[in-house]
Amino acid sequence: MGEAIRHEHDNGYGAGSQECKQKAQPALDRPARRADVRQSVSAGLFVCHVAAWDAAGPTVLALHPGVADSRIWQWCAPAWADAGYRVIAYDRRGFGETDYVAENHDDLVDLLAVTQATGSRPAVVVGNSMGGGLALDLALAHPDHVTALVLIAPSPT
Repeated sequence: MGEAIRHEHDNGYGAGSQECKQKAQPALDRPARRADVRQSVSAGLFVCHVAAWDAAGPTVLALHPGVADSRIWQWCAPAWADAGYRVIAYDRRGFGETDYVAENHDDLVDLLAVTQATGSRPAVVVGNSMGGGLALDLALAHPDHVTALVLIAPSPT
């Protein structure tokens, strides 16, 4: 096996030097651009919060992890929209602005309700952790809804 390739400022623990952090800081200091469109989508008793950054190109469907909500995409989504992608992100039950409703449910059924209501299929589906597992579920059950998968540490079901 070869040696790992490191950034010149990498200290070996995944954290860069102060110089490297200073170069990245301006992007983090910029305020996130709020979604262009906000809407509510219903599925049974469930009503979820959906945010969209509009552009005329293909759709990116961004699925948040189990430790965050759709706001995790607030810096990525505007950049994707500026590159011509229409970005859809929503809060699953009990996350962010979506209440938890005590009823039997399936996150995939909720996701399908969101894709239908927003006209966001087919889509490039980006999923982080638990969202990555949901992205895989969507791709396996409804391959016609997915043009590509971007999985960030997926947690398959």
